[in-house]
Amino acid sequence: MAQTRQFVLRLNTYGPDQLDDQGHLGAYRDQVLEVITPKFATDFEKSGLPIAEQTVAQAGYGRSANVFGVGVESMDADSATAILAAGLTGSYPDPKNPDDETKRVDADQDVLRWEVDLVRSDGEWLIDDYAPVTGEGAE
Repeated sequence: MAQTRQFVLRLNTYGPDQLDDQGHLGAYRDQVLEVITPKFATDFEKSGLPIAEQTVAQAGYGRSANVFGVGVESMDADSATAILAAGLTGSYPDPKNPDDETKRVDADQDVLRWEVDLVRSDGEWLIDDYAPVTGEGAE
C-alpha cells in the first residue's frame, strides 16, 4: 500500500520549479522510475514523461496529488493489485501576476480511482501498470 501511495504522489506531483535548463523534468523522472518496473518505465518515458514536460514548459502547468486511501484488492507472493482514491489539483501561473512565478491559480480538484498492479522484484514491490476504475458494474 505504501508503494502504491508513493507511485501516485510521485507520478502526479510536478511543476515549473522542477524544469531544468533544457526543459526536462529530470528529478521528476528519476523519482517515478524508482517505484516502477522497467517494462512500465518504457511506457512512462515514451508517453507520460513527454506530456508532463510539454505541459509544464509550454503552459507553466503544475500538479499535486492528495491520496485519500489505498487498499489491497488481491495479493500473492510476487504480485498484488491495489485500489487507490486520490485528488489531483492542477495549477497555472496567475494571469493577474505574470511576473511573479510564485503566484498560481489552482483548478478544481479531480478525484480519481485507480487499480494499480504491483510485482515483487528482488524483494521490492514495484508498480507494473495502472488503470482507472470507473465503477461500471458496481451495484
